[in-house]
Amino acid sequence: MLEFAQGGHLTACAVCSPCFRVVVRRTDARAMKTPLHLLAGGPGSDAGHTTNLLAEALRTSGAARPRVACVGAANGDHPGFFRRMDALFKAAGAGAFELAPTATATATDHARTVLARADAIFISGGDVAAGMETLRAAGLV
Repeated sequence: MLEFAQGGHLTACAVCSPCFRVVVRRTDARAMKTPLHLLAGGPGSDAGHTTNLLAEALRTSGAARPRVACVGAANGDHPGFFRRMDALFKAAGAGAFELAPTATATATDHARTVLARADAIFISGGDVAAGMETLRAAGLV
């Protein structure tokens, strides 16, 4: 575990190949102390292990059945990937798993709405440079 100067901490799982990340945030005054979870996985990953890691990350959101926003900018909002992650997050205890669409310029307002009401934010893997450019162009970072 790495400690940050602001009092937050980072936990990481290096069991699997890098593929996705989970970012849990709070919108209250404790936001700087909320953990950031970096989890890696892929098509051959153990689903049970991944579900347990996701459940632990979701517990830190403070919500009983957290609403998770999915940012798929790095994979072009790939529908198949979204469906797989939706199943894993719901098995891990998420009350909702909703796409914050970034693949089209017209989706930015909807993405902001999804992100604003989320208890946790999932940022998918893929082409990280392209994903960051998409998020910058949409004014989301």
